[in-house]
This record gives sequence, structure tokens and C-alpha cells, in this order.
Amino acid sequence: NISLGYAHIGDELIAGTAFCTAIGTPTTFMTNLNLYGASIGGRLRLTDSRFSHQANFGGIRVRGEAVFRGATFLGDVDFQNADFRSVSWDGANFPKRSNSVLLRGMTFELLTYGTNEDDSWNNLKPFLDVSVPFTPDIYERLEHMWRRNGKADLADEVHITHCRREAKNDPLPFSPLTTQIFRYVWDKPVMDWLLGYGRKRAHAVWVCVGVFLVGVLLF
Repeated sequence: NISLGYAHIGDELIAGTAFCTAIGTPTTFMTNLNLYGASIGGRLRLTDSRFSHQANFGGIRVRGEAVFRGATFLGDVDFQNADFRSVSWDGANFPKRSNSVLLRGMTFELLTYGTNEDDSWNNLKPFLDVSVPFTPDIYERLEHMWRRNGKADLADEVHITHCRREAKNDPLPFSPLTTQIFRYVWDKPVMDWLLGYGRKRAHAVWVCVGVFLVGVLLF
């Protein structure tokens, strides 16, 4: 194993060629990488690195930019309770296995996973659905990030996706039949399609106006 757990690095940490399969090629970690609890005062740059086994970044604290651009992860990845100012996953390839990437408790001011905000969400949405166990706080932080940056439409999309996954993962205290009725009579048509879980209230206003006008015409 390569372990820098709880290491304190005052400047930046950049993957060079120390663990490469050949000089001049991107860094390939042929064993588990452990950076659990490490503190890095500058950048963490693992651009185009290849992780053949598990990579543990749990509890890491990076004060500069954390760059995983173009990295490939073949084993499980742990980012739980990591603290980033800015983290870039642009072009990164994560395992497409259930529960293979752990993000619970990860904090950040900026997270990118594409060339722009829309591209980032288009990549994050299937990634969170396939590889990451349902973690409410990652959706909450993404929503807050984009709302803070003036991307209200994207923030609303994140909120709606969060609520849909929460509805799918959190069992209701009813019988299976009652749960199905609730989902298809109230949750999907009203809360989701009509109201957007509170983010499409204008839809409800127009429906009420339509019902009112129909009532006026009929009566």
C-alpha cells in the first residue's frame, strides 16, 4: 500500500512518475492509495492518474485546488468527509458499480465534472445514480453551490432529482399497496410533475387559474 494517512503537507502534492509503469506515462498506482485524513496546504494534482486498486481520500483537507482531471479509478473510491475548496473531476472515469464511490460528508465550495455547469450536471446525475449510495448531503451541497453561483435552474434540477431519489430509497410506513397508491396518485403526479417538489409552484398557480376559468365558463 501507498499510505500518506494523516500526513501534513504544507505545499502541493503532485503525482509524478514514482509509481509509473513507464517513465513519461501518467502515474499508475498499482496498489491501494491511502490519503485518509491528510492535510494539504496547496494543490492536490492527480491529473490523468490511473488507480488500479482502492483509493482512500476520506477526511482529506485540501486548501488549494484538488485536480482529478482525466483520472481513471478501477477500484472503490472513498471521499467521505473530505474537505475541498475546489475539486475537479473533469474527464474522470469512476467505476460504474453500485456503491463503489462514497461521498457522504464531502464538502466543497466548487465542484466541476465537465466543461461548464450544464455539462457537470449531465455527468454528475448518472454518476450519483449508478456509482454512489444515496447521500442527501451531496445533493444539498450541489444545490447550494449552483444557487449561490446564480444557476437557479440547475439548482432546482438538483433539488428535484434529490427528492426523486429520496422517494425511491426511503420506505414509507405503509403497506406495499398503500405505498404504490400514494406514489402514483400523489407523489408522482402532484409533488413531482406538477409542483417539482416545491420548485415549480407557478405550475400550480396556472392550474388553479385554469380550473377557475373553466368553472366560470360552465357555471
